[in-house]
Amino acid sequence: MSKNLRRFWILPAAALVFLTILLIAHQYFPRYNGHSAKFWLRQVIAPNIFDPRTDNKAAAFEAFNEMGTKADAALIAGFRAKESAFHRLFARLRWSQMGQAICLKLPLRAQNVIDIYTQNYTQSLPWAAEAVVQRDDLREIAPKLLPLLEDTNWMVRVPVLGAVLYRIDPDKVTAVGLRWLSLAAQDEMPQIRLRAAICLAQAGARATNELPTIIKLCADTNANVRLAAVWALGRIGGGDVPGTTLEKALAQWAESTGTPMMGWEVYAESPQFRMDSLTDPIAIDCLTNANPNVRRNACAALARHFEGARLARNILPNLMDDPDPVVRRKARSLMEAIQQSGPEPVYH
Repeated sequence: MSKNLRRFWILPAAALVFLTILLIAHQYFPRYNGHSAKFWLRQVIAPNIFDPRTDNKAAAFEAFNEMGTKADAALIAGFRAKESAFHRLFARLRWSQMGQAICLKLPLRAQNVIDIYTQNYTQSLPWAAEAVVQRDDLREIAPKLLPLLEDTNWMVRVPVLGAVLYRIDPDKVTAVGLRWLSLAAQDEMPQIRLRAAICLAQAGARATNELPTIIKLCADTNANVRLAAVWALGRIGGGDVPGTTLEKALAQWAESTGTPMMGWEVYAESPQFRMDSLTDPIAIDCLTNANPNVRRNACAALARHFEGARLARNILPNLMDDPDPVVRRKARSLMEAIQQSGPEPVYH
């Protein structure tokens, strides 16, 4: 083939490759109302630059609800969001001496657009994806997210665990997925260890091979993690945890002040930024434990963690007829405290 003929085929071949990439992207990243899934993902955490009074977040949630599982690939890509080379170059130019001088001469709205892009929304996309999964309770995507726990970036691991939390299906989780959760349970961050322990507890008997990891967490330095691990033992082992073990974990949790969660929790619109908000349901579950000493300590612990006690309002009346007099007294005292505290505060 002559050199001229080879050159003739270069442009059509390049065009074919480009169109193929577009076709694949269109297949995996569906559109809604003329915008891609990635665009709607950005709307979860990005304000409307041109009209700050307009909030696109509700429209973004509606878009993902309509796209359904077709948007799973876009959500997974959001969790794995990386800063692009173009963005790094753009940010470097923006903060150079010449870039700053040019920006000062631009209209204020143009400056806002540039600054918002420079802030790198790609780092916020994992939190936006977490919010979408939580908002629409997308359980089918959970198994697809577990492999991301191998990522070395904690800003990927944390939102992934936040997304799969309470969405582990024992009938669908695989042994490989459980190993990823077990790996996360050994993380240096207590927030990650706590979430991983709760996820393993949800897997029930399917997580039996991960019991050594859970047993190790029972001696964790964080009281929230210890309580979750002891509670998980009973759910994974298929039997009751010794009452004294739960009693001790509840007592230590009651004495703890809780570890504040990081600012990233705001992206999931969590009403509380504390690890206690994840262990409160565990203490509530202990209110119905067969061991009266565990029920006593659960009442005492929730009295110290009052926001959790509010969540137990439907269970506490049943404890008024508890066969144990101490449990009845503590439950009555807790109910009175809740009634006297007034309406539940509203978080913004």
